[in-house]
Amino acid sequence: MRKQVFYIISIITALIWLAVIFLLNKEQENPVQPVSRQNEETAEFKRRLELMEDRIKQQIKENGILLENLKNIKDTYVMKREESREQAEVEAAAARNRRE
Repeated sequence: MRKQVFYIISIITALIWLAVIFLLNKEQENPVQPVSRQNEETAEFKRRLELMEDRIKQQIKENGILLENLKNIKDTYVMKREESREQAEVEAAAARNRRE
Protein backbone atom coordinates (compact mmCIF):
# COMPACT_ATOMS: atom_id res chain seq x y z
CA MET A 1 0.00 0.00 0.00
CA ARG A 2 2.73 2.46 0.91
CA LYS A 3 4.69 1.68 -2.25
CA GLN A 4 1.65 2.34 -4.42
CA VAL A 5 0.97 5.72 -2.77
CA PHE A 6 4.64 6.63 -3.13
CA TYR A 7 4.61 5.68 -6.84
CA ILE A 8 1.41 7.63 -7.50
CA ILE A 9 2.73 10.74 -5.74
CA SER A 10 6.05 10.41 -7.60
CA ILE A 11 4.33 10.09 -10.98
CA ILE A 12 2.02 13.06 -10.27
CA THR A 13 5.00 15.16 -9.14
CA ALA A 14 6.98 14.20 -12.25
CA LEU A 15 4.05 15.09 -14.52
CA ILE A 16 3.55 18.44 -12.81
CA TRP A 17 7.27 19.15 -13.09
CA LEU A 18 7.26 18.28 -16.79
CA ALA A 19 4.20 20.46 -17.37
CA VAL A 20 5.87 23.42 -15.64
CA ILE A 21 9.05 22.99 -17.68
CA PHE A 22 7.02 22.72 -20.89
CA LEU A 23 5.02 25.86 -20.14
CA LEU A 24 8.13 27.84 -19.20
CA ASN A 25 9.91 26.85 -22.40
CA LYS A 26 6.80 27.53 -24.46
CA GLU A 27 6.52 31.08 -23.05
CA GLN A 28 10.05 32.03 -24.08
CA GLU A 29 10.36 33.58 -27.49
CA ASN A 30 13.33 33.03 -29.68
CA PRO A 31 15.86 35.54 -28.29
CA VAL A 32 17.84 35.61 -31.54
CA GLN A 33 16.45 38.32 -33.77
CA PRO A 34 16.98 38.51 -37.49
CA VAL A 35 19.88 40.66 -38.61
CA SER A 36 17.59 43.11 -40.39
CA ARG A 37 15.64 43.69 -37.18
CA GLN A 38 18.87 44.30 -35.26
CA ASN A 39 20.04 46.74 -37.94
CA GLU A 40 16.75 48.64 -37.74
CA GLU A 41 17.00 48.89 -33.95
CA THR A 42 20.63 50.00 -34.17
CA ALA A 43 19.76 52.67 -36.75
CA GLU A 44 16.85 53.89 -34.58
CA PHE A 45 19.12 54.01 -31.53
CA LYS A 46 21.75 56.00 -33.44
CA ARG A 47 19.11 58.42 -34.70
CA ARG A 48 17.80 59.00 -31.19
CA LEU A 49 21.33 59.43 -29.88
CA GLU A 50 22.09 62.05 -32.53
CA LEU A 51 18.88 63.91 -31.69
CA MET A 52 19.82 63.88 -28.02
CA GLU A 53 23.31 65.18 -28.82
CA ASP A 54 21.82 68.01 -30.91
CA ARG A 55 19.45 68.94 -28.10
CA ILE A 56 22.28 68.96 -25.58
CA LYS A 57 24.44 71.15 -27.82
CA GLN A 58 21.54 73.56 -28.34
CA GLN A 59 20.90 73.67 -24.60
CA ILE A 60 24.58 74.40 -23.94
CA LYS A 61 24.46 77.33 -26.38
CA GLU A 62 21.29 78.69 -24.81
CA ASN A 63 22.73 78.33 -21.32
CA GLY A 64 25.85 80.22 -22.41
CA ILE A 65 23.77 83.06 -23.79
CA LEU A 66 21.68 83.20 -20.62
CA LEU A 67 24.82 83.20 -18.48
CA GLU A 68 26.29 86.10 -20.45
CA ASN A 69 23.05 88.06 -20.05
CA LEU A 70 23.04 87.34 -16.34
CA LYS A 71 26.64 88.53 -16.01
CA ASN A 72 25.76 91.74 -17.88
CA ILE A 73 22.77 92.36 -15.61
CA LYS A 74 24.89 91.73 -12.53
CA ASP A 75 27.64 94.07 -13.72
CA THR A 76 25.08 96.77 -14.48
CA TYR A 77 23.50 96.36 -11.06
CA VAL A 78 26.89 96.47 -9.30
CA MET A 79 27.91 99.59 -11.24
CA LYS A 80 24.64 101.37 -10.40
CA ARG A 81 25.00 100.40 -6.75
CA GLU A 82 28.57 101.72 -6.65
CA GLU A 83 27.49 104.94 -8.37
CA SER A 84 24.66 105.47 -5.91
CA ARG A 85 27.02 104.74 -3.00
CA GLU A 86 29.55 107.25 -4.34
CA GLN A 87 26.80 109.80 -4.85
CA ALA A 88 25.60 109.25 -1.28
CA GLU A 89 29.16 109.74 0.01
CA VAL A 90 29.51 112.97 -1.98
CA GLU A 91 26.19 114.24 -0.65
CA ALA A 92 27.16 113.30 2.90
CA ALA A 93 30.49 115.12 2.50
CA ALA A 94 28.70 118.16 1.11
CA ALA A 95 26.28 118.13 4.02
CA ARG A 96 29.19 117.97 6.49
CA ASN A 97 30.88 120.85 4.75
CA ARG A 98 27.72 122.93 4.96
CA ARG A 99 27.45 122.32 8.70
CA GLU A 100 30.98 123.43 9.30
